[in-house]
Amino acid sequence: MSEKKHTTMEAIHGAILQAVTDHWKNQPNQLDTVAEYDPFERKPVNSPGVLFSIENMALEGRDGTGRTGIILDCNLTCILSTRTPRVQVEIRQFAAELVRVVEQVGLSHWGLGNACGTPGNVNCQPALYSPEKSGFESWAVTWSQTFYIGGPTVEPAPLPETLYASKSPDIGKPSQPDYQQLTGFDDESQ
Repeated sequence: MSEKKHTTMEAIHGAILQAVTDHWKNQPNQLDTVAEYDPFERKPVNSPGVLFSIENMALEGRDGTGRTGIILDCNLTCILSTRTPRVQVEIRQFAAELVRVVEQVGLSHWGLGNACGTPGNVNCQPALYSPEKSGFESWAVTWSQTFYIGGPTVEPAPLPETLYASKSPDIGKPSQPDYQQLTGFDDESQ
């Protein structure tokens, strides 16, 4: 059985952005922008562009190895200039190609191994992107995916069967013979 891997938010962002960049690297219509969405950025994105964001996070729970499953609602927004010929058709084609990236690379876990599950609820729709309020057409490709963060935890030590106590300053190894056993606790194992 292979060791369970874990990841970080930084690695998730990097892996998804890298997958988008790599997909268009050798195509004639290369992307001018591949970046994380910054809600405070007011400059327009160079077209064609893709912005990545995480819209929501929800706890899925621990997987038994110390990793915590976090369900991320991811968003890749594709952006084209309105000067693009047949922009309505082209933006939909662009979004469809991003769906392929999510489906193909996401199913192969973005290069993160078993640190993530498979993407689900893949959807595509018109998006609102307008740092300058005009000049762009955009569609968003959204999906949910579980990513496992954190690492293996140390197994908890077993609970002691008996407890002993003493009063300060009569504590430590020299005072051990004088410790008193604590009694009167309910048996919690039943």
